[in-house]
Amino acid sequence: MPKDDKTYQPKVAGLPVAFDDAAKQLTIQSRLIPKDSVYYEPQGDELGLFEKAIAEHLSVAMIGPTGSGKSRLLQYMAAKHERPYFYVVGNTKMGVDELIGTPLTEGDSAVFMPGPLYQACATGGFIAIEEVLEMHADARTCLHSLADARRSLEVAYVNELLVPDENFVLTIMFNPGAAYQSVNNLWPKPSFAQRFVFIELPYVRGNIGENILMKESGCDKITAEYLMIIADRIDTAIRDRALTLAESVGYHALVKTAKLIVAGTNPQKAIHACISRSLSPNNSDVKTIDTMASFIKPASR
Repeated sequence: MPKDDKTYQPKVAGLPVAFDDAAKQLTIQSRLIPKDSVYYEPQGDELGLFEKAIAEHLSVAMIGPTGSGKSRLLQYMAAKHERPYFYVVGNTKMGVDELIGTPLTEGDSAVFMPGPLYQACATGGFIAIEEVLEMHADARTCLHSLADARRSLEVAYVNELLVPDENFVLTIMFNPGAAYQSVNNLWPKPSFAQRFVFIELPYVRGNIGENILMKESGCDKITAEYLMIIADRIDTAIRDRALTLAESVGYHALVKTAKLIVAGTNPQKAIHACISRSLSPNNSDVKTIDTMASFIKPASR
């Protein structure tokens, strides 16, 4: 919480902000994640790097393919530090107003309705902006002053230079693959990217992957090992160009597959429904994955 709440009032006369102390408290309480409710299995030194970034008030960029744990890591860190968690999905219609806030007019009067970025700054929250490359360029530019040494946000509607609470953490997420970004927007401009500490998460395989599957789905070790073999074979087929997939299989699909198997679904049907069909619209690729899976049998219990 801010030590001096007056810090968060407009310093120059402008529109009144519809975010008083009661609204802040309500926002904080509604966005707290129970401390021990988020499971995260570390892949390497990402937790230590993230902690050091937080201690130095540095902004963080999470990059990696679908189902590599980007969102889960941010939720875990917000829960661990007991800070309100704000999640924003960037899109082509999102500009500065949608991110920071916009005026609301009623009759002859108007107030400033703060957006998620303003609220996160004012409450010392963790804000996670997903698909940041999909947003309007001006929305990304407005993050510059928050992500560098200035650590402040210009709010034009209220003539306010908002200095965030010391606990505020700015994080962004994106998948840097050609399948997800337009040709002209595969990577942020250096002027934007160099303001962030980059944490890259690859797909998790092997023993760590098995642990995640068992924890998330309730499956046994035999099923987890079986699905890890399927994932490894898909990885290999992509490298060997036997499959034309944009990405391999991540944990969204693997956990769903494991849950269906635990619920009694035939493994081949579960793999088709959650993995093969979700990875490609190409029936040839779907058939290749299904055939590949049919030759792999779970170990005997």
